[in-house]
Amino acid sequence: MGTELVVTTNRVQKFFGDLDEQRAILSTSTKLFTTLSDHFDSLQKSISEKSHSLESKIQSLESRTRENSHSLDHREASIPERGSSAAARTEEQKAAALAEVDKKTSGDLDLPETLKSFCRKMDSQGLVKFIVSKRKESISLKAEIVQAIAEAVDPPRLVLDALSEFLDSKAKKLGVTDKRWACGLLVQALFPEGKAGPKGPEFSRSMVERAAGIVDTWKAHMDGDSNGGGWTLGAAEAVMFVQMLVGFRLKEKFGEEVFRKLVMEHAARRDMAKLAGALELGEKMGEDLSFVVVSLFGAASIFPRFSSWQYFLLVLACSTIQKVLYYVEKGEVLSLTTYQ
Repeated sequence: MGTELVVTTNRVQKFFGDLDEQRAILSTSTKLFTTLSDHFDSLQKSISEKSHSLESKIQSLESRTRENSHSLDHREASIPERGSSAAARTEEQKAAALAEVDKKTSGDLDLPETLKSFCRKMDSQGLVKFIVSKRKESISLKAEIVQAIAEAVDPPRLVLDALSEFLDSKAKKLGVTDKRWACGLLVQALFPEGKAGPKGPEFSRSMVERAAGIVDTWKAHMDGDSNGGGWTLGAAEAVMFVQMLVGFRLKEKFGEEVFRKLVMEHAARRDMAKLAGALELGEKMGEDLSFVVVSLFGAASIFPRFSSWQYFLLVLACSTIQKVLYYVEKGEVLSLTTYQ
């Protein structure tokens, strides 16, 4: 009797043990099923969202494709008219250039006509010499040079020829200052304010490649060799260098650091501040510009976080204040243009 009771108890205990195991398995299976269900629900939701996003992008792409197609159709339809207009303009400039070549240069020509004469003849060397000779009439030159450049058969080639001659002269250290100033005027005339950058004039691939070659040479001389000895760019030349990068859209080719350093070194130049905006350097300039401000005043904590343009304005103001204080300490009274 006792033996049968023990056997029955063992069976009951074994039954309950098996039951606990089955319950644990069932619980684990339930949790796994719940996890898998949640996972598949999440996947379904994610797929649904991505599907909607993809449909939206497809619709946007189709819309842009239609717009681009209409734009291309419009441009294609305008090609004959633009071609005939360009051909007529080319013939007009060619005739004017030939007339200038055949015409004997008279000393009685006024400033605008002389500038146009050199531009029509594509005489970059003569143009630079004439601009240098009229340096005292800089205001008149700046007013007339843009229209004169437009008279050239190939304005970018004329300016690039002048820049090549300037770099050769700089390598030989001959007449650098005057030619730098003259080339600066020509580059500014080729890229008038508001006409550089993404919405600026279009240039042929050959002109862009030649401009890139000139900038390459320029940069190579700036970097120097393994023993150093690179060129030091003054403020005016740095502005001209960056104008070339912006005007011919060479930012991607040379990388941001090349001109970011120049912008920081000459941040007080108004022209450089405008070019920095065209370069779209973005928020990366914020920390560097705050460093410039701190270096001017020696206290970082008093300046809150500003936008990039606010930093530029602050740097310009700080630089001007420094110049004023410098001349006041020297006891010199100068005109306002001294502080610009």
